[in-house]
Amino acid sequence: MGIPDGLLGYYHTVESDRYCVEVSDDYVKTGGMAAVFKGKDKMMDRAIALKMILPGTKIYSDIEDDSEFKTFVREAKLLAQITDPNVVKVYDFCVAQTDVGPLPMIVMEWVEGKTLKQLGRLEEPFLSMIINKAGSVFDYLHELGVTHGDIKPSSIMLPEGEEYDVRVHEMKVVDVGLSPLAIGPAHKTYLAGSPGYVSPIVISGNAITFEDFKDNDIRCFASTVFTLITGYNMFVDDNSTDKADTGTVKKNPSYSMDLHINKLWKREFRHMADDPEMVKRYGGNAEKLDEVISQVYFDGGCSSCREFIDKVLPLLKKNN
Repeated sequence: MGIPDGLLGYYHTVESDRYCVEVSDDYVKTGGMAAVFKGKDKMMDRAIALKMILPGTKIYSDIEDDSEFKTFVREAKLLAQITDPNVVKVYDFCVAQTDVGPLPMIVMEWVEGKTLKQLGRLEEPFLSMIINKAGSVFDYLHELGVTHGDIKPSSIMLPEGEEYDVRVHEMKVVDVGLSPLAIGPAHKTYLAGSPGYVSPIVISGNAITFEDFKDNDIRCFASTVFTLITGYNMFVDDNSTDKADTGTVKKNPSYSMDLHINKLWKREFRHMADDPEMVKRYGGNAEKLDEVISQVYFDGGCSSCREFIDKVLPLLKKNN
């Protein structure tokens, strides 16, 4: 999702005594309710990430409404209390002034490195180490009462370097979302998540409680693990399955949420057991990995990411 025409310049009119947008010709990324820019903390003289609410969201429109605005502030404070070094830090929350009015924004740690999406298919021992570490972080968030909301390979970043253990130790989980329970039903686009990873429980509209959204995180994590193992998505447009050199899939623009939903309801997904490369790599365990991952993704049943991990890791060794 990109920033609508005419709004990019608007973000660069942010006026703050302490923070400013540093990159003037592009934004880092956008989601359903916010855009993230690289910025600068002028007081601390350091790079930061500025997560700015998109105009038109309920929170932005109702900034004068005490109940909505206070809810947003409470959520920002909750995220700021996360102390795990493997989760991007939240430094501050403020309301900046722009040419067209006030703009709520969250000030976060800026992370240099590559996402797992950029790295493509992972090899051992890197693969098992990443799955272990990432799952532990998501379980930690759940213990705090926080759900990520959009787990996928691009939500996990690794620093540059050669040493596997060092890179995994310094891994960062990014894009930890505001609690969907606090955001409310107005942000259905945001809650929908990302095609190929978001689970049936959210798309069906049946996610109501914290446990529902926690279950969605675990299911998204299962789909993400599938991608880390194979280098491609569980749900892929039949016309766009060409692999790049990195092992990732070149997606056709027609690969949309609608296509994902259609394949999801039909329980159609790519099988490792049908991929000669995966069979060569994992032998008979390729089919077992399909079974475990698809069962957790479609039907749930795991109370934590750790429970899922304990089912998957033993299968990442070839077994004929």
